[in-house]
Amino acid sequence: MLLFSGLVYSEPSNQTIAENTRITHLAGGSDYFPRLLKLALEKTKTTHGNYEIKVKPWIATKQRMRKILAENEYFNLLWSTYSEAREKELLPVKVDLLKGLNQHRILLIHPNTQSQFDHVRSIKDLSAFTAISGAFWQDSIILKRNQLPVLLAPDLDKTIRMFNLKRADYFPRGVYEIWQELTRPEFANFELEKNLLLKYEAAYYFFVSYKNRALADRLTLELKLAQQDGSFDELFFSYPEFAKGWDSVVNNQRRVIYLN
Repeated sequence: MLLFSGLVYSEPSNQTIAENTRITHLAGGSDYFPRLLKLALEKTKTTHGNYEIKVKPWIATKQRMRKILAENEYFNLLWSTYSEAREKELLPVKVDLLKGLNQHRILLIHPNTQSQFDHVRSIKDLSAFTAISGAFWQDSIILKRNQLPVLLAPDLDKTIRMFNLKRADYFPRGVYEIWQELTRPEFANFELEKNLLLKYEAAYYFFVSYKNRALADRLTLELKLAQQDGSFDELFFSYPEFAKGWDSVVNNQRRVIYLN
């Protein structure tokens, strides 16, 4: 499990930034990430100046939006799963926003299919089944790299729709998100697989353009300060789905299948 460093960070006393730090991120998703962003920015207002946060709509696919971010145009902050390929394009702020939970996946399956998964002990066993995943998700790259059959969908909504049509056998979901998703009507026809936990490297970071290193430096400092003073954990564990996901990993009774 990925845990944050115990090193103590302090704010540099001689660093000041006169202008406001202007941040624009995209709309949608959990409000946890904007709240964590604001919490972090508050840590260095006295040394790094004030800040402004704006929200803009998505105007293209995830892949295209990352290219726009790389040019530091339209918006200047994204939160996403880390990969070496992504780091070549965007500058990651290497403090895991999900405290390692994004490394762990529980499977959604169709009703009355649990017995088919009961014998799964290895990647080879799992390869008898087809996963469903987003075309531009890091999960898809990892599943393919491990030679696991995977059906790709263009976005989350279509992934859910295709899984409802039983085009695939299982749908891997993060342990931090699956509990809340199961309360939503579009997930009503799915069941939680009882025995398996997939694990692979999948840190979750803020990303900025390489043209905006000052923002990356500020956020790195601020997130580490939030870890140090406990406010990071206070916010994180205030989300019941995150707390339940954390507990499911710390007290895991499932068979873990490691993917590279």
